[in-house]
Amino acid sequence: MKALLLLPFLALALGASLSQLQQEFAHTQALEVLQRQRIAALNQALSHLSAQAQQNLAELKLQERELGRLEQAKARLQAAIDQLNSQIQTTQGKIASLEAKISLLKEKLQNLEVSLYEEQAGHYLPLFQASSFLDLQIRAQWLADLGAAQTQVVSELLKDEALLQHEEHRLVRLAQNLNRQEVALQAKIVQLDSERAQTLNTIARLRQERLGQQALLRESLQAEQALEAELNQLSQAIAAERKKLAEEHQPPLPKLLSGKLRFPVPGGKVIEPFGANGNTYQAIQAPKPNSPVIAAASGVVLQTLYIANLGWTVVLQNSQRLATVYINLQQPLVHPGERVEQGEELGVSGGSLLLPPDQVWFSVGIIGQNSLNYVDPSSYY
Repeated sequence: MKALLLLPFLALALGASLSQLQQEFAHTQALEVLQRQRIAALNQALSHLSAQAQQNLAELKLQERELGRLEQAKARLQAAIDQLNSQIQTTQGKIASLEAKISLLKEKLQNLEVSLYEEQAGHYLPLFQASSFLDLQIRAQWLADLGAAQTQVVSELLKDEALLQHEEHRLVRLAQNLNRQEVALQAKIVQLDSERAQTLNTIARLRQERLGQQALLRESLQAEQALEAELNQLSQAIAAERKKLAEEHQPPLPKLLSGKLRFPVPGGKVIEPFGANGNTYQAIQAPKPNSPVIAAASGVVLQTLYIANLGWTVVLQNSQRLATVYINLQQPLVHPGERVEQGEELGVSGGSLLLPPDQVWFSVGIIGQNSLNYVDPSSYY
């Protein structure tokens, strides 16, 4: 406990000079300016990345829309090709049917020619079998008409076959044209798919870069906050040093304490004396939590120190040989380098996480050359 309380106010007594603090403050300010410039550059880079990402997203949307349109056109072309192929198959079926009929009629005509030839070779036997000249004329006309009718049917079927073959050729050419269009459309789809993949890769890269820039920005903002906190601490230290320098022109502290100490907690009582269990302090029970704690004697604030388990500690130098220590305060009302008068309020009790809020530890120390020796406060009241 002695070492814990001795170090803070000795550090203040041996603290940096005002010029050193001012140099450190200027250096920290320059670092803060650089940090802010870095933050501005990072924000600008983030804005640029966001704009690029938005532009690429817009391009991706257009590409996906174009892909959808091409896929629909491809589907329509495929449907038209399927329909043409169906028509070609139907036409080919008709042609095959006509060719079968023509083949049958040709066979019949050949049989008829053979029959006529046989009749002619038999010395016009059918003519001798006619019962009359009229019958003979009828038989001859019938044979002529029969041959002419068969020939006309074959001729008409051949015309129909030619028309169907022409239609088949037209449909085949149309299907080939549509197939070429489909191939060209598929090539466009493949190219657009490749461009879309490139755009997606670019967007992914930009997002990754943006995440990296955001991480750097967070680090920079944290560094800026740390620099601002350091600047605030340096400002307070400079203010305290200036105040200390100003107060050096005031009368020095007396060599010895004049008069007696006032009890530091008005209305309180000692519940654990100095030296009990090896204590270097006197435990005082305050009337209630948040009770005022006053300066036991006039002096200068050497240090205010916060330790979570003990709360705020205030160290006063009351003479060249004597110091008083007040433990378990909330935020002090005084600052290092400030002069206080006997009875002036230093703060209120109850800043510790472990000690009761209505308890204060009070110590009196005799300042040696390189030591601080604690004594019983009761002998100074």
